[in-house]
Amino acid sequence: MLIVYMAGQSALGQSIGTLYNTDATGMNSIIRQIPGYPGRYITATSHSFPSSALENHFIYTDFTYLYDVKVAEGLFIKDFEIVDRLVFFCGYNLSNSGFLGWFNIDSLFFNGVGVHVDATLSSLGLLSLDDIEVYKDAGNRIHIAGFGPDNLVPGSMSYLAFEAKGDLATGMQYRVQKLLQIAMYADIVDIAVTDNYVVYLGRMKSQECLQHFCMGVSLQPFPKFGMFDNPPFYLHYFETVTYSMPGTVMSDNEDPVKITLPKIVFQSGDTVAVCSHRRDFSSIPPCIFPYNSLVYSNTYLALRRFDLSPLLINNPIVMISADGVKLNNNGVNSIDGFEYDPVSKTYVVLHSHETPSYLKEYAVACLDYSSGYAPAYVQSDYQVTYNTYSYWEPHGLCLNGNSAYVVCGHKYNPPLYDLMFWSNQFNNPGSCNRLQFNKTTNFPRIDPKVEKNEQMPTTWSNLYFQYIDQYSIHVRPALILCTRSSSNNNDTAIENNNHQ
Repeated sequence: MLIVYMAGQSALGQSIGTLYNTDATGMNSIIRQIPGYPGRYITATSHSFPSSALENHFIYTDFTYLYDVKVAEGLFIKDFEIVDRLVFFCGYNLSNSGFLGWFNIDSLFFNGVGVHVDATLSSLGLLSLDDIEVYKDAGNRIHIAGFGPDNLVPGSMSYLAFEAKGDLATGMQYRVQKLLQIAMYADIVDIAVTDNYVVYLGRMKSQECLQHFCMGVSLQPFPKFGMFDNPPFYLHYFETVTYSMPGTVMSDNEDPVKITLPKIVFQSGDTVAVCSHRRDFSSIPPCIFPYNSLVYSNTYLALRRFDLSPLLINNPIVMISADGVKLNNNGVNSIDGFEYDPVSKTYVVLHSHETPSYLKEYAVACLDYSSGYAPAYVQSDYQVTYNTYSYWEPHGLCLNGNSAYVVCGHKYNPPLYDLMFWSNQFNNPGSCNRLQFNKTTNFPRIDPKVEKNEQMPTTWSNLYFQYIDQYSIHVRPALILCTRSSSNNNDTAIENNNHQ
C-alpha cells in the first residue's frame, strides 16, 4: 500500500517542465519508466564515488523521494529492461566477463531482498553483455535478446548475439551466435524487437577514400522466438552516403559520422526507425592521408524508417523514408537516447552537440510523424536555466506514456556528481528551457545489399544466478531546481545552497 499511495500521489502532482536535483550519485545513469505505472521510474548507476570501489546502485523514484539501493560492487551496468515487476540488467565485471542479473522491484526496494547475477557469460565468449531486450511468449516464458563483444581489440571488435529463455523458478538457458560484420570498421550498436523479429543495428564507419565500401547502416533480423533455430541468417546493408561526381572515390557526406553511434527503436508491427548523425562535406580535397583537410558543412540528425514485414515472404527489408533535421551547430557528439511515443506518433532524440562557440550542450528533439510524414520543422528543447554545458550532463532518456519525456544525468560537482532529472512534455516552452526550430529535409531512399551469415549458434547452456545480498538502502528527497507549474504556468527557479 505504501508504494501505490506515494507514487500515485506524486504522479498526479508532477509539474510540467521540471528540473530535479538529488544527493544520490548519478554517474553513468540509465532510466526506465515502470510499465503500467506512469510517474514511477527505475534508474541504474555505476560509479566509484564517494568510495574507490566500483559501486552499482538501483534507484526507485516518483520525483518526491528516491529509494537508493546499493546492490553490488565490481559490475558496470550497461543496460536494463523491465517486464512486469522484474528488472533484468546486464554489463561486464572487472574480470572482463559479461553478466546478466535480475531482481523483483518490490522485493529489492521495500523488503530488503538483493539481486541475482550470473557473471560467467565469458564461458561462451561474451566479454560484455552490452544491450538487452526482454519480452514474454504466449506461455508466459521469459525471452531475452542481446549482444556484446567477444574480443576487445580496438578497430576489430567482433560481436555475439545473445538469446536466453526460460522461467526464473525452473531455470533459464542461453546461447550465442556470431553476428556478421562486412567491414573492418563495423560495429554492432543497438537492438530492437518487433512483432515478429529481433533486429540488430550495425554501423559501418565512413571510410572517405573507398567508394561504395561499407559506409552506412546494417540490419540483421532473427525470428523473435527461437532466434537461432533455422540458419542461415542475413544482413541487410544500406549505404547511406551519396556521390555527386561519378567516378570519384569521395562521398558528398558522412553518415553515420564516425564518432556518433546510431540508435534503433521499435515503432509498430514490424517497423523500426534508425537515428544517425550525418554531415556534408563543403569541399572535397584529394584523397590522401591524413583526412584532416576535410571541411564540413550542414550537420543533421537523420531518421530512416524500415519495414521488416517483407521478410515474412522472403523479400528484403524496405526503407520507408529517409529524413534529416538540419542543426545549427558544429556536429553531433552523441545520440544518448532514442524513443518512440505511439500515442502522439513522435520520435524523441536526446543528443549532444558542439555549439558554434565550441561548447558541448544537450538537446531533446521531438519529431512529430502524426501526419505519416516528417514535419516541416522539428523543435529541439534546451535546458537553459541550469544548462547542460556547465551545470549538469544528461545520460539517459525514457518516455512516460503521456506525451512527455524524462532525462537523467549528473551534476558537475565532483566528487559527488549529484543525480539530476529533467521532466517535460513534448515541445513545451518555459523559463527552464528554450525551444529551437530546425528545418527538415529529405534524403534518398535506398535498397539493401543482402549478405549471408554462415555462422552457427552454440548449444544451449544453463544460466546460474548467484544471489547477492543487499548492501544498503537510503531514502532521499528530490529537490526542485526549476519548474513550470502545470496549474498556473508560472515559472520558478529555485537555488538550493546545499547542492552547489
